[in-house]
Amino acid sequence: AIISLLSTLGLEQIIIRDLVKEPSAKNVTLGTSFVLKLSGSFFSIVFSIIIVSLMRPSEYLTIFIVGIIATGTLFQSSDVIDLFFKSQVASKYPVLSKSIPFIIINFFKIYLILNNAPLIAFAWAAMAEVAFGALGLMIAYRLTKNDIKEWKFTYKRAKELLTESWPLLLSGIAVLIYMKIDQIMLGQIVGDTSVGHYSAALKLSEVWYTIPIAIMNSATPIITKTYTADLNQYNKRIQKLFNLMTLIGLTLAIPTTFLAPLIIQIIYGNEYLISASILSIHIWSSIFVGWGLLKDMILVTQSLVKIVLVTTVVGAICNVLLNLVLIPNYYGVGAAWATLISQVISVSIVLLFFKQTIILTKMQIKSLFKFYDVIPK
Repeated sequence: AIISLLSTLGLEQIIIRDLVKEPSAKNVTLGTSFVLKLSGSFFSIVFSIIIVSLMRPSEYLTIFIVGIIATGTLFQSSDVIDLFFKSQVASKYPVLSKSIPFIIINFFKIYLILNNAPLIAFAWAAMAEVAFGALGLMIAYRLTKNDIKEWKFTYKRAKELLTESWPLLLSGIAVLIYMKIDQIMLGQIVGDTSVGHYSAALKLSEVWYTIPIAIMNSATPIITKTYTADLNQYNKRIQKLFNLMTLIGLTLAIPTTFLAPLIIQIIYGNEYLISASILSIHIWSSIFVGWGLLKDMILVTQSLVKIVLVTTVVGAICNVLLNLVLIPNYYGVGAAWATLISQVISVSIVLLFFKQTIILTKMQIKSLFKFYDVIPK
């Protein structure tokens, strides 16, 4: 997951922004982005295999599984089509294109589980899901009267994109480090059983991240256009979005905090009850994930991508240090606290050190008291 970011090259938000601002350059933007992402995928596969070979040199099955899943990044290069539809506020096409393979493959995974299939079969299933999703995107692009054959690659456009995207690439890696490094450190410091308990809680907490992601996918083109047209309206809409992210986060976090033991018991059974305390802490991250997505979108819109890098690198460093302190004594609970605290620092506190972003922290604080005010005017 961490190394696969090399295949994205941090281009996603920049591509959406540029497609909104310069629709006439669509084919050059998409063609160049596709080639860049495809090149990044090859590096991602190689680095993934090298790193897992160094971490677990004698576990050949693990190395093979990582290699299979990493190969799926080749098909993810077609996600530039997804970004095109998002720029047109037409997310129904990529949603349908990816949902159908998702449903089919997950039924297949149930079949594998019921038949005690080997672990490697699930790796092949994961890669197949990405491959069929890519095929679905290409079909949707064609059916909407667009043609991949019209895409063009230019070195000039590639240089422009990479010059602006490298801070977002490093930022994305930093984000995944402080979202995923806790599991790696738990495995190395405590053991894989602790990782299992922790991951069980994360699955229930992180599944809700799709809500703010979906909202931001729809809001990004609108916010980008508003920024250039009406700054006053732009700030009002940003505040409404912060309010909405806070409302969603609180709606999830408050009941989950109290119901975590019951939720874990129903879904996983008594053997995983230790995951309940982890879930009751980690679920509060949903507020800061929403804020973070909105923060990054704002900074990209305002061409402040280097601040995105600073905030996420600080968050990653804080998370690693906090994990080193908390995991040996508190195991998965310590890792959950480390993630939550580092997100607060990265998403809110660091913004206070830049004059361009102090207003965002103020908006976040305001949203805690006006989270109910989410209807645009």
